[in-house]
Amino acid sequence: MNTDGALTKNPTRASCEGVFRDHNSLYLGAFAQNLNTNSAFNAELLGVITVIDIGISTNWRNIWIETDSQLVILAFKNADMLPWSLRNKWLNR
Repeated sequence: MNTDGALTKNPTRASCEGVFRDHNSLYLGAFAQNLNTNSAFNAELLGVITVIDIGISTNWRNIWIETDSQLVILAFKNADMLPWSLRNKWLNR
């Protein structure tokens, strides 16, 4: 699963998207959604949360997540760096 998030100069315009492929790189699906956030980190984090949710709902047992956000990778190791508004959503994965 490859995910990305983005924020425009207008702080209320953010989005995240993801692409799903199998171990042979065959396309399995994709998503894109607008977000109500004012942070690029939140947009990246919500993208990863969404791909995890989709992976769980489709019963995929092995998930490889790619993101270009070093902060999101660090959040896997330290949940204290998450914004309080997303902490429960993240920890309930």
